[in-house]
Amino acid sequence: MVENVVAIAGVTIVQDGRILMVQEGQMSARGLWNFPSGHVEPGEEILAAARRECREETGFDVHLESTTGVYSFRSVTGDRVLLFNFMGAVQGGMRGDIDAGILRTQWITMRDFDQMPDSELRAAPLLRQIIEDVRHQRFHALTVIH
Repeated sequence: MVENVVAIAGVTIVQDGRILMVQEGQMSARGLWNFPSGHVEPGEEILAAARRECREETGFDVHLESTTGVYSFRSVTGDRVLLFNFMGAVQGGMRGDIDAGILRTQWITMRDFDQMPDSELRAAPLLRQIIEDVRHQRFHALTVIH
């Protein structure tokens, strides 16, 4: 049997000590908090996918500054997922223009994130690992992505 592998591009934005989170609206993750992220479309470059997903889910245009890495996990549907996560900075856009699959966006402090129960986070161990990488400034240049 061939395993299905899904490529996801995500963006973590930290601004003024707060993290930008999105609350998912689709049925499989309804109400759960996540970083802006989504599928890489066929033929789409990963960096372009990250910028597009962030714009669709938050209304913000972002400048990608670095990557925290590639994370492998199994989704609730059993697919193997490779998440390419990037650090981004808001460079424009309007917050009110978000995808229908997102209930809302919110800036939260690191402390608030730490206090969120895993049951309120989509793929909690993954999000917590990304935040640990951010705290310890485990960033890599975008040149590692070819």
